[in-house]
This record gives sequence, structure tokens and C-alpha cells, in this order.
Amino acid sequence: MRRVITKEGIVAALGILLGVVGISATVLGLKPDEWPDKIDSWLIAFQNFFVSEALNHKWKITFAFAVGILTGYIFKRGPPNNILTAVEFAHKYQELFANQDIRSLLIFGYTYETVRDYQKYEHFYQDGLDIKVLNRCWIAEKIDEESHNKKIEGLDLRKWRKSETIHQAALSPWTYKARREVRYYDFSHPIIKGVILKSKKTTWAFVNFYEWKEVPPEGGSQFKGADLGMIFLDGSISQERSKIHALESQFELVWKFRSHKLDAPRRAYAAYISE
Repeated sequence: MRRVITKEGIVAALGILLGVVGISATVLGLKPDEWPDKIDSWLIAFQNFFVSEALNHKWKITFAFAVGILTGYIFKRGPPNNILTAVEFAHKYQELFANQDIRSLLIFGYTYETVRDYQKYEHFYQDGLDIKVLNRCWIAEKIDEESHNKKIEGLDLRKWRKSETIHQAALSPWTYKARREVRYYDFSHPIIKGVILKSKKTTWAFVNFYEWKEVPPEGGSQFKGADLGMIFLDGSISQERSKIHALESQFELVWKFRSHKLDAPRRAYAAYISE
């Protein structure tokens, strides 16, 4: 069966060709001022054949080319390189400890499980490493737990039981070389999930936020932070350094005025520990 090449077919082919050229130009990362020369060189073999049809269908070709450029841009665009998955966060965190002389850690905690899980034990034996941790007060956690667990009675859901995890971690002795101090906040639910790392010259931060679920289908705590990944901020970049400074100011506010130590003379603490 003999196929007939029509004008419409030629125009369609030309539109597809120019769309592919647009995609290629964008995906290959060419600068916009390089496109004319490159596109001219790619089209020179076709111009004699298509010139008459191109003049008659300029708007179609222009539209196809614009669609090609837009499609190429969309395909080229990836997530910003400072948005990290949980796996990428673990890798980047370990990389900083391996390549930088980290002197200080400021940890926005809930139970202190996430950062602790990614911390290698040899880091705890670094001389001169100072660790400050903000954890949620287990008394406030226990109040929320009991209220939530009562609401989900009769449902086939895992109970919320993190207060005892926080409590037992607070009572466990610290036997490592690094200095560590933990303080507990009870003025708020967990909001910020993050860690600030400081060397003598530079500061870095990983930060995200806990997700609140009124009745989590997977059960457990209403505040979910696992597998959310992190936003990475590099203090060697001035714009990101200012954001780290703002984040650190929030840590210092809670550390100085909105948290307390395990041995603080609080009746609630004394009552809870004596049980």
C-alpha cells in the first residue's frame, strides 16, 4: 500500500522536529544565547526542503517550538539540591562529620531518636564535641498520650507510647567523651525537627517540621517526622547563613527560657520520677 505524503504531514513532522530540538537544547543545558547558533546548525540540512511549508505555517511551527522548550525545561528541572530524602540526609550528615571539624551540635529533638540513629558512635568520642539537645518533656508527652489513647480505645490502632522512651533516655548515663546536655520543653508540642552543626569556621543545618495527624492510620504518636527528609542549609552561602542564624536564635530562646534540666526543682518532675 503506497503512502501519500501530504502538506499536513510535512508540517506535523516539522513541528515534531522543532519540538525535539527545543527539548534537546534545554535538556542539554545550553544557555539561551547559545540556542540560535546550535539550532541553526541542526536545521541547516532540512531548511531547503521545508522552507516553503515553514513560511506558510509559521504560527504552528512557533507553537511547536515553544512547547518543545517548555517540555524540555520541565524535564530538566529537578528538585532543589538542598531538599534531601531521609537517605540523602543520613549520607550528608555523615559526610560533614567525616570532612569537617564539627565542634558543636544543636539538636531540635522530640525523643532524640532520629539524629541519634544517624550518629556514629565514634563521633561521641570526639574530643571537644559539645552537644545540646532539646527534647520534649515526658510529663507533657504523657498527658497527650493518655488523652489520645483514650480517644482511640476500641480501634485497632497502635497506642501512643513515647513518654517512657523519653523518660528512660533521660535517666540513662552518658558515658562518652563528647559533652552532652539535654533540656526538656513542655510549653509546646513538637514543631521543629532539625540539627545545627558548627565548626570553627562554618555552620550547617538540617531542618524540617513534624507532621501532626489527629488519628494516624499507622497508630502511635500524633507527631510524625520519620522518613520526611530534611532541608539542608549551607552556612558558607550568605543567604543560607542568615536562615541558619534565625534557626539558631529559636534554639537559644527555648534553651535559655523555655526548657529545664532533669534535676530542675519542679514538683511535676519530682512526682513523676518517684512513681
